[in-house]
Amino acid sequence: MPTKRVSQQPLAEGRTKRLHATDANSRPTRPLDPKDNDELNTSDAENVEQGPRRSGRERCDVSRFDAKPVGEMGQVEPRFHLVPRQPGWHPMVSKMRCAARNVMHLKLKRLPRAPGGSCWLIPCDDERGVQVAQLAPQLRALGWKILTSEAHVVALLGCKAGLREHAERHGLLEHLPAYFSGPDDARFPCVLKAATGVYGKDCFIVRCKEDILKVTEDGFGSRWVLQELMRGVHEYSTSLLVVKGEIIDSCCTRYEYDEEEYVWPRVNEIGWKRNFPPVPDTHMAVMRDFLSAPGYEFSGICNFNYKIREDGRMSIFEINTRVGADFACDIPRPKARAMLEKLDSLFP
Repeated sequence: MPTKRVSQQPLAEGRTKRLHATDANSRPTRPLDPKDNDELNTSDAENVEQGPRRSGRERCDVSRFDAKPVGEMGQVEPRFHLVPRQPGWHPMVSKMRCAARNVMHLKLKRLPRAPGGSCWLIPCDDERGVQVAQLAPQLRALGWKILTSEAHVVALLGCKAGLREHAERHGLLEHLPAYFSGPDDARFPCVLKAATGVYGKDCFIVRCKEDILKVTEDGFGSRWVLQELMRGVHEYSTSLLVVKGEIIDSCCTRYEYDEEEYVWPRVNEIGWKRNFPPVPDTHMAVMRDFLSAPGYEFSGICNFNYKIREDGRMSIFEINTRVGADFACDIPRPKARAMLEKLDSLFP
């Protein structure tokens, strides 16, 4: 039967507005060619859209590492392109001060050449992540630097239903929330979410069987995932630089919200309590197990979203097999820059 929709309206992409900023990055070189619409030009910076932040409210108390502008964007060659452009990201991306950009949509019908003959291409949405993996040979031939995996690995780990399949195949289910096969099997309240999607779209807290049937009557385990509701005000997002399943670098962000039961972004973050704790070795080992399973070794920048149970175990909601907003906007800018520089040093 076709999927039904409920009146509950998920919020748009959950990030608060950011101020525009000119880039504060490195080496001045020739201006980019304004004739190539797929490359950077100064008008892109002026037209970057503003968008909501992760907390769904204005960030007022969270300190940031502000970079002083040293020149106009068109006077430096990009070294890292995060694609596609996301609302409100570029001002924070540019503050990494390593010639990183988030201004290009990446038109795959006509693959662009890398600016300056060589530049990193880093996906920041699920669709682009799979497409970049599929087109990696062609993109490399055009001068782009790519760190990616087999396309089926990117797609499987980045799909919520696929993540459960992967965990079951490799004995990792204890690190995920409990899954339910359908409404009759569910323990309420629980979470109903689309198998694919970002920013909390098509994700609902359901408190009875009737709530589920208002959304859909079938597709459980394929198009829809029904899983345990994890309570608690703290949520973690850890970004990782990974090469063939080995974690090279990481940065964890701990967010605190004003409710115990929520579906992000329909909740308010207590911004001044955000911090960046070290990742315990036990949690790092769990993430490595997901990323290094035989035949499914991952390479690239990815992101784990999870809560921590009372006994200290991770409960992983999803793996984003691409750059997330925590890396692009939230973690300290020097740390984000260091991770990109480490990526570049691995593949000069």
